[in-house]
Amino acid sequence: MKCKNTRLIKVALICFAVVLSMSTFAQNTPHPHARKSAIPILAETVWSVYESDEKANSYFYFMPDGTLQTHFPYGVVGVHEVGIWKQDGNAIYINMNNKFAEYHGLIEEDFMGGKAANVNGHTWNWHAYKLSQAVVQKLPEPSGGWPKPVK
Repeated sequence: MKCKNTRLIKVALICFAVVLSMSTFAQNTPHPHARKSAIPILAETVWSVYESDEKANSYFYFMPDGTLQTHFPYGVVGVHEVGIWKQDGNAIYINMNNKFAEYHGLIEEDFMGGKAANVNGHTWNWHAYKLSQAVVQKLPEPSGGWPKPVK
């Protein structure tokens, strides 16, 4: 009788181990149709930005040092030296003119968007699309040109 119980216990333990390993494998294996979304690195990229309270798109160049160069079709061009951009995974934070305006958003591949607000309490939505180097080369250049290379 003791031999049958020992054998039964061994079989039960083996079955338990197999089920446990299958469960762990299933949890760590992505679904074959799951969308693979890489988080882009923003440094040295140019994005076409639409803000819900503006009449024209602007362009943001994410400098490698964390500053942001902007180009607005209606004439305001410059590097916001006191402004910054920070990326944390797929989250983006932009602060312009010493926090006069702050942008918060999420990045997904070649698209980002979110909400912004300024110190006067004005809020708006924004979104942006990453531009290819071929498109960037066709843009009117800001004074001094776009920093190179553009990825």
